[in-house]
Amino acid sequence: MSGLFDYLFGIHMEEQDPSNKQSLKFLERAYTQLAPFPTILAHTVKTTLSFKLNWFSRLRNLPEQSIFYQLGYFLNNYYEDNATRNFARGSFAGPLYGVYVDDFHFLYHEAVILLFAKEAEELGKKLSAIRGVYNKKSVTNKEKLELLEGRYYQLIGDNKRAVMAYGSMSYHPIFSKEVDLIKMKM
Repeated sequence: MSGLFDYLFGIHMEEQDPSNKQSLKFLERAYTQLAPFPTILAHTVKTTLSFKLNWFSRLRNLPEQSIFYQLGYFLNNYYEDNATRNFARGSFAGPLYGVYVDDFHFLYHEAVILLFAKEAEELGKKLSAIRGVYNKKSVTNKEKLELLEGRYYQLIGDNKRAVMAYGSMSYHPIFSKEVDLIKMKM
């Protein structure tokens, strides 16, 4: 029970003041407290936290039946690997978390589904919605947004804007390789 309390309290603190680093302590503690529990609720909160806190490696080995599978695949593979995957949009209606998740992460998850479905027009609209709820004080959200925007511009074939969208990702320990590959195409 205390793990769920810490999750909700950490989310609340972050929404009240995104620059408050105390919220991260509650979110991290929530993960630790929920780690030993094999329930669906505990798994959902831990996976949501892994997404929220950019612990992408914890999303790597999810089963294909998981509502987080596409998200984990997106965040753990380069664009070229993502572009070759063809997840049918109809096979997944959207993230039905069952626990509270902020608008940024909910919309982001939907956008990843659109990217895999190669629905560029809808994805562009979803990115506008994400930018509307994006808080510049959140470093973890900044990285995710840059990654999604960069991949969106690759999807529509605009490599120059993709490189610009990646921003600080060009120095990221994992995704800098992806930026370098785009630059070689230009």
